[in-house]
Amino acid sequence: EGFRLLIDVREFDGWQGLSAMGAHLSLARGHAPLLDKAAIVGDQAWQKMAQKVGSRFLNAETQFFDAENFEEAKNWLVSD
Repeated sequence: EGFRLLIDVREFDGWQGLSAMGAHLSLARGHAPLLDKAAIVGDQAWQKMAQKVGSRFLNAETQFFDAENFEEAKNWLVSD
């Protein structure tokens, strides 16, 4: 079965080294085929761009929300 994911990157300041980034990407690659819907909440332009680029490779509905719209992101995730 699929799942929905809320990704809160408002306080993300990078990975703690290349091995951490590799572990993250491996985990994401393994779960991506099961993803139904993902809301990304952030406050940086690169985060919004990453959502747009990533949406081209995922078979899931994705949307970026500005940091102040956290509740809107949660509501969007549970909507059909």
